[in-house]
Amino acid sequence: MSWTLYRIVKTDPPTRVDFLSYEALGLLARNPTPELLELWSGVSTYDGREYLRVRARRRPDLGRYIVTLLIEDGGPIRVKQTGSNRRHHDIWGTPETIMARVVAVEDV
Repeated sequence: MSWTLYRIVKTDPPTRVDFLSYEALGLLARNPTPELLELWSGVSTYDGREYLRVRARRRPDLGRYIVTLLIEDGGPIRVKQTGSNRRHHDIWGTPETIMARVVAVEDV
Protein backbone atom coordinates (compact mmCIF):
# COMPACT_ATOMS: atom_id res chain seq x y z
CA MET A 1 0.00 0.00 0.00
CA SER A 2 1.10 3.55 -0.55
CA TRP A 3 -0.17 6.83 0.81
CA THR A 4 -1.18 9.94 -1.11
CA LEU A 5 -0.90 12.83 1.34
CA TYR A 6 -0.97 16.60 0.99
CA ARG A 7 0.82 19.43 2.79
CA ILE A 8 0.62 23.21 2.63
CA VAL A 9 4.01 24.74 1.82
CA LYS A 10 5.26 28.29 1.38
CA THR A 11 7.36 27.96 -1.75
CA ASP A 12 7.29 26.48 -5.24
CA PRO A 13 9.44 24.54 -5.53
CA PRO A 14 9.25 23.53 -1.87
CA THR A 15 12.40 23.75 0.21
CA ARG A 16 13.77 21.75 3.11
CA VAL A 17 12.19 24.24 5.55
CA ASP A 18 8.71 23.32 4.26
CA PHE A 19 9.22 19.81 5.70
CA LEU A 20 10.62 20.59 9.15
CA SER A 21 8.73 19.51 12.27
CA TYR A 22 8.00 21.93 15.09
CA GLU A 23 10.79 20.21 17.01
CA ALA A 24 13.28 20.72 14.17
CA LEU A 25 12.22 24.37 13.95
CA GLY A 26 13.19 24.76 17.60
CA LEU A 27 9.66 25.47 18.83
CA LEU A 28 8.95 24.31 22.36
CA ALA A 29 5.84 22.29 23.15
CA ARG A 30 3.64 23.53 25.98
CA ASN A 31 2.89 20.91 28.63
CA PRO A 32 4.97 18.25 26.87
CA THR A 33 3.90 14.65 27.29
CA PRO A 34 5.55 11.69 25.55
CA GLU A 35 2.59 11.57 23.13
CA LEU A 36 2.79 15.28 22.34
CA LEU A 37 6.56 15.12 21.86
CA GLU A 38 6.11 12.30 19.34
CA LEU A 39 3.67 14.44 17.35
CA TRP A 40 5.91 17.50 17.73
CA SER A 41 8.67 15.61 15.92
CA GLY A 42 6.40 14.72 12.97
CA VAL A 43 5.32 16.71 9.93
CA SER A 44 1.62 17.40 9.50
CA THR A 45 -0.16 16.18 6.35
CA TYR A 46 -3.73 15.42 5.27
CA ASP A 47 -5.30 12.84 2.99
CA GLY A 48 -7.67 15.40 1.43
CA ARG A 49 -6.50 18.07 -0.99
CA GLU A 50 -9.77 20.05 -0.94
CA TYR A 51 -9.75 20.23 2.86
CA LEU A 52 -6.25 21.74 2.70
CA ARG A 53 -7.23 24.16 -0.04
CA VAL A 54 -9.95 25.60 2.23
CA ARG A 55 -7.57 25.65 5.20
CA ALA A 56 -4.85 27.44 3.21
CA ARG A 57 -7.29 30.08 2.01
CA ARG A 58 -8.37 30.76 5.59
CA ARG A 59 -4.77 30.77 6.84
CA PRO A 60 -2.53 32.32 4.16
CA ASP A 61 0.29 32.47 6.72
CA LEU A 62 0.62 28.67 6.33
CA GLY A 63 1.55 28.93 2.68
CA ARG A 64 0.25 29.41 -0.87
CA TYR A 65 0.94 25.96 -2.30
CA ILE A 66 -0.17 22.39 -1.75
CA VAL A 67 2.22 19.55 -2.44
CA THR A 68 1.18 16.00 -3.22
CA LEU A 69 3.32 13.35 -1.56
CA LEU A 70 3.42 9.67 -2.57
CA ILE A 71 4.74 7.63 0.33
CA GLU A 72 5.30 3.90 0.08
CA ASP A 73 4.67 1.50 2.96
CA GLY A 74 7.82 -0.03 4.36
CA GLY A 75 9.96 2.87 3.18
CA PRO A 76 11.98 5.36 5.20
CA ILE A 77 8.95 7.54 6.06
CA ARG A 78 6.60 6.50 8.86
CA VAL A 79 2.92 7.52 8.54
CA LYS A 80 0.37 7.62 11.38
CA GLN A 81 -3.18 8.97 11.52
CA THR A 82 -3.18 11.44 14.41
CA GLY A 83 -5.52 13.84 16.12
CA SER A 84 -9.29 14.12 16.13
CA ASN A 85 -9.46 14.92 12.41
CA ARG A 86 -9.43 11.48 10.74
CA ARG A 87 -7.90 13.04 7.62
CA HIS A 88 -4.80 14.24 9.52
CA HIS A 89 -1.61 12.18 9.39
CA ASP A 90 1.80 12.90 10.84
CA ILE A 91 4.83 11.67 8.96
CA TRP A 92 8.37 11.12 10.20
CA GLY A 93 11.43 11.24 7.98
CA THR A 94 14.20 13.61 7.04
CA PRO A 95 13.16 16.73 5.11
CA GLU A 96 15.18 15.48 2.15
CA THR A 97 13.47 12.07 2.19
CA ILE A 98 10.05 13.71 2.35
CA MET A 99 10.93 16.20 -0.44
CA ALA A 100 11.90 13.26 -2.66
CA ARG A 101 8.25 12.06 -2.46
CA VAL A 102 6.79 15.33 -3.83
CA VAL A 103 5.05 14.52 -7.11
CA ALA A 104 3.09 17.75 -7.65
CA VAL A 105 2.91 21.35 -6.44
CA GLU A 106 -0.17 23.46 -7.03
CA ASP A 107 -1.19 26.99 -6.22
CA VAL A 108 -3.92 27.34 -3.62
